[in-house]
This record gives sequence, structure tokens and C-alpha cells, in this order.
Amino acid sequence: MNKLLLSAAVVAAMFAGQANAAWDATAATPDLTSALAGTKTEIWISGSSAATPFVEKSVAADCDTSAGKNIYKYTNSTTDFTWVCDSSIAAGTVNIVHKRDSGGSVTAVNSAKGVNPTYWVTTSLTNATCGAATTSNGVSVIPCTPTGASSAAHAGDINLSDVDGAQFEITANGGVVNAKSVSSSAPLATQIFGIVVNTRLYAALQVAQVAAGKLASSCIGSITPGASSFNFPTDNTAACQPSLTSSQLAAILGANRATDWWDLYFGGTNNVTQSLVGVQNSADQPANTDIHYCTRTAGSGTLAAINIKLENQCSGTNEAIVTASSQTINNETNALSGKQKVVHSMSGSSDVENCLEGLNDAVTKGSGSTIFTLPSLLPASVT
Repeated sequence: MNKLLLSAAVVAAMFAGQANAAWDATAATPDLTSALAGTKTEIWISGSSAATPFVEKSVAADCDTSAGKNIYKYTNSTTDFTWVCDSSIAAGTVNIVHKRDSGGSVTAVNSAKGVNPTYWVTTSLTNATCGAATTSNGVSVIPCTPTGASSAAHAGDINLSDVDGAQFEITANGGVVNAKSVSSSAPLATQIFGIVVNTRLYAALQVAQVAAGKLASSCIGSITPGASSFNFPTDNTAACQPSLTSSQLAAILGANRATDWWDLYFGGTNNVTQSLVGVQNSADQPANTDIHYCTRTAGSGTLAAINIKLENQCSGTNEAIVTASSQTINNETNALSGKQKVVHSMSGSSDVENCLEGLNDAVTKGSGSTIFTLPSLLPASVT
């Protein structure tokens, strides 16, 4: 029976074999055809995108990187990853590990139920452009971008979920029928989930909380709009970091509550919008004051964890959770300023990061962002 593993990247025990692989793992561009012709161990992993760094480090731990040998990482940067390297456990064996992030934890739940996700077909990765070595999650890899790679359904050897299967039966988390029936192992790793904000909102929160007496005035010093496009506070130590309360976050996530940054106060008249105006040039202030929320699609374990914590989802008394109508970033309009909460529903954690950065800098990031006329503010649920 397939097992659903809770946020654990267990790879080492699955590598085995003895033979000689006729390929050069030191080459700048790998001869994958030769690698596949030798002895190989291939593993398929689905689920939690938040756990992908675990997977990458586990893969690297079982790669032979001596004598200039490389770890090759085939990726489209968002949903599909394949690592190829010489095994450090079984001499002459090539390790190949596939990871499917798309959909997040619910993909793992479905995989454990026998609904196989798609992965790259290894033989279709031979046509790829590889770059210089880079560091990814603390691991040195050669990034390779495949051209014309095909995909096919395959059973998952490891299915990673951030929360137990029963959470995905809730409509807001995907409404997976009988998800609680999926057999789960005991948790093998702990992940920390939280709310992060982009740098513009961070600055506005910090200024607002200094004005309200919740942070020391020394945290920001003297900040006035200047010639530069944006003035950042200079003290980011723990004592000067702003925060949002659970009730404020619940209002942001809730479907029928806060839609406008004017709604968020830190005592008196110190709201977020007024504070933003104090640290930005008028030309760089947002086009409107709508709240933008970068989140994950229903079925994400990250989103499920946030809903459980902030929306009392397990108690059955949670309010309606705001949902997105599209995965793409939509341009806001001045006419609707403060009238709409703009929710951006993204398929993976890296997409959420692109959403945050794209809205912060008014640039296109990844495949899910559209250039804005002016920058905007937003929080996001990511790991």
C-alpha cells in the first residue's frame, strides 16, 4: 500500500545497485543518454512543495561529488524537478530523483489513493541547456532547463503531505472524498509555517507600529520620502520587527472582512496606508489601497495549516475563507480602490514568492505575475 509521509524526505534507503555507468558526471552538460544506459536507481516523489528543500538535501547526501562530479538539476523553476548524479552508496549507479510540486500536498494524498500524478519522462530530458553551478537550498547543482520534455503518469514512491489526509476533505482544502482513509506514517520532520510580507508592507507596518508606540522610535530613525524610489527602515533586528496579530490575519484571510489597508490600525490613527505614504514618494505609492493576498491553491498543505491555525477550521465554526478566481495576477484599478480584496492563488511555494516579489517591485516574476502600473502591498502564506 502507498504511504502518505508527513513532510519527510526519505531517499537514502531507496538507493541500491552495483554496476558501471558509462557517463561523465564532471561534464558541464551531462550526457544523459549514456547515464540512462547504465545501472540506475529512479525514484518518484509527489506532494508538498514546502518539503522540496528537504528532498534536495536528501538527494545531495547520496550523491558522489568527489573529483569534480556534479549534481544536475533539471527544472522548470516551479512544478517539476529531476536530480541526476552518481551514487555515493552504490559505485557505478546513477541516482535519478523526480519531484512533482504542482498541487502541493493534495497531490500526494491522491497519489497515495492510487491517482498517479505526472512526472517528466527521463528519456525526454536529454535535450537540455545547462548553466554554471549554483547553490540551491545549500546544495551545489548544475541547473538544466529541458526543451520539449514530456510527462507521464507514474506511481509515487514517496508521497509528502504537510498535514494529515483528513484535512483535505474540507472544501476549502480541495474536498477530496475519503482522504482520511489514506494510510499515514508517523511524522518524521517538523516544518514551520507562517505569514510573510513583502518589503514595502514590512516598512509600512514598522512605521505604523513605531507611531503607535509598539516599537522604539530608534527602529526607523528619520524616514522621509526622498529621491530614491523607496526608503527602507534600517534596523531589522528582532526587537524592531513589526507583527500582525492573529485577529488581524484572520480578518485578512476571511472572505467578508478587511479589504482595505485603511482598515488595519495600530492604535489611534496609525494605519498601514498612512504609514506607507510616509515612507514612499508619491510616484511610488500604490495605485489603490486594496489588500493583496498571495496564497496557495486549495489542496496545499501550507494553506491547510494556515486555515487550521487562523480560521479555526478543525472546530467547524470557521468563517468563509476568501478564494481566488484566477491563478494569475490581475491589474488593479483606481476605481475599485479599497473595494476588493485581491487574492492570488498559486500552485507552488515558489509561485507565491514570485507573487510577493512581482507585486513589491511592479515587475513580472515567473509565469504568474503581471506588471502593475504602481507597486502594491500584500501579505502571503508561505513556509
